[in-house]
Amino acid sequence: ITGAQLAFDATGLAEITSATVNLPQPQGAQSITASAATLTPVVGVDNGITLTVKNSLGDTDTLFTGTKEVTVTGYDVAPDGTYGSLGSTALAASPNKINVDFVEGVAQVDLKLNKAGAQAVMFSQAGVASPAAMALNIAPVAGSTATMKLTTGVSAPQANGGSFAQQPVITLLDQFGNVNIGDNSTVVTVSKKDTGSWTLTGNTTLTAVAGVISFTDLGATNAAGITGAQLAFDATGLPQITSATVNLPQPQGAQSITASAATLTPVVGVDNGITLTVKNSLG
Repeated sequence: ITGAQLAFDATGLAEITSATVNLPQPQGAQSITASAATLTPVVGVDNGITLTVKNSLGDTDTLFTGTKEVTVTGYDVAPDGTYGSLGSTALAASPNKINVDFVEGVAQVDLKLNKAGAQAVMFSQAGVASPAAMALNIAPVAGSTATMKLTTGVSAPQANGGSFAQQPVITLLDQFGNVNIGDNSTVVTVSKKDTGSWTLTGNTTLTAVAGVISFTDLGATNAAGITGAQLAFDATGLPQITSATVNLPQPQGAQSITASAATLTPVVGVDNGITLTVKNSLG
């Protein structure tokens, strides 16, 4: 303002005035704020981010226009090694510097995050007096199940006919390798993969709970030792996965003995045939 002036009045007295002064305009580009369309986006899906530069009055600085370099930090890497993108630029390890277009103090850009879980994402612009915006606490959720992963493998039964000493655990992952904790419907079935002469026992079909399938009673029966026994895991619409191979122990010998007689009412002094039979662990 040019020529600002004060007037002073009192009853019965003549008004007097101050000299004129010039009032400075509000200082531009004093702070920056950030907001997100949602704080719980799906991984890999655009989430609208609005950056607003404000003047010393807290109003949007309409003079702040043009392509500006923005630094983004605080995002995490997904299990598959990717981060996501800001606008059309792929993110690499934090921090990243990316050009963003501001129009009258406001920039709108899409943010994709590939890692599920809480992340404190912060935006800053070096041309702003207080360049860092408050962190956006964004917690992306996993996408649809794309693959299965055998997170706990199997180990051979300690004895023939027993349960696998270590039971398999399957984890359901989205396209970026995040555990899909929202999956409570995928059904996984386990079966024999190899052609060996043995039978898989136990509950072979389970439904996911929070993206995890934990088998508990799988076992094997076999009349002889088996080399290279292997399990296969299948779910509709997902690629099959397999376990490592294990060797199944042969039946244990000489575990019990039985006796039988030709007759239980022989004549005294007359031979009566007795049969003794030694059995292995399969009976």
